[in-house]
Amino acid sequence: MDLFVIHGIVGELKKEIVGGFVTKIYQMNRTDLLIRLRRFGEEKDLLLSTHPNFFRIHLTEKKYANPQNPPRFCTYLRKHITGAIISGVTQDPFERVVRIGLQKKQDAGLIRDLVLIAELLAQTGNLLLLDGEKILDCLHFRRREEGMTRPALPGLSYSPLPRTERLLLSEVTPEKIEEISALPGLEKGKEWGSQISGINSNLGREIDFLSEEKINRFWPGFLYLRDRYEKKSFEPCIITLLTGKKILSPFPLKSLGQVEEETFETMNAAADSYYFETVMRRQMEERKHSLTKRIRQLLGRLERRKENLILDKEKFAEDLVLKGEGADTHFLVSFHERTLQDIIAIDDGHRREEQGFAATQRVVYQCHQADRRFQRGHVRRSIRC
Repeated sequence: MDLFVIHGIVGELKKEIVGGFVTKIYQMNRTDLLIRLRRFGEEKDLLLSTHPNFFRIHLTEKKYANPQNPPRFCTYLRKHITGAIISGVTQDPFERVVRIGLQKKQDAGLIRDLVLIAELLAQTGNLLLLDGEKILDCLHFRRREEGMTRPALPGLSYSPLPRTERLLLSEVTPEKIEEISALPGLEKGKEWGSQISGINSNLGREIDFLSEEKINRFWPGFLYLRDRYEKKSFEPCIITLLTGKKILSPFPLKSLGQVEEETFETMNAAADSYYFETVMRRQMEERKHSLTKRIRQLLGRLERRKENLILDKEKFAEDLVLKGEGADTHFLVSFHERTLQDIIAIDDGHRREEQGFAATQRVVYQCHQADRRFQRGHVRRSIRC
């Protein structure tokens, strides 16, 4: 989630959730948290994620599965912020850090001010609950002895993000733009992101496109993007490239040419749709990879057992025929051939995705059936011996 999208979402959250109160808190996994709010009788779900590839914050209308036993951080939040009122939502200037102000009513009518901080970073993202500058608890513990320059543990003082060498949007001047545009050896569009915080490769190419590749026009192209950021002049959309890849963009990008665009009324709605589809697709791919790996392991084990059964057949041929157990060996051989065909279909993609999953499930079932048959045959032979 880039800086422009976060800025647009924070602007919408100020109107959508400020004044509401926390009713439920769920933690779906080690990186994702969902806070259910009620405001003017309407429920809203706020999703916060520190996933290294899909770090984000937005309202969601999707349904997510929750574990029966809440993890540690979720339990702590339930105890300390359930019933708290959202007093404000802010973003650190030109940073991927969002602060959610909370007011929790205590005994004797006292109000306790807390802050939930969402650091939306690729590798070091975190969620932290603060009382003043003191960390009460956090989603991910960061210890200095583990090489972390910014430790995050309950009881420590919160350390803001350190400054990077890249320029903030507010620090860019016409002279800086001229210096960046004169840098040699950098891929077109990427030099802007390497020098200016918040400008990704797509926005960098947009600056190049708007400038018409004339050095004296780079500044107006950059100024156009910065003005849209500061004024929150966004037209959220999901862009589908010719390769099929999808991009969440704060506004249409002229530099991409003729592409398919799906527009949304709000940035939250665009982010909800984009990330739900993207994350679900990634999870399906990981699940398919895991199943395929498991099947290969079972096939390797069954291959060794098939060889043992063939040796047993030669050694105990007469006994197998009399007891009628030669069918076990025949079953295992024919099963192996059918299973191998299914694996080839899964690996090469000759079947549709639905058929691939059906084949995967069938292979797993056949593996277990073959395993049971082998075990029964092995027990009977042990008894006879």
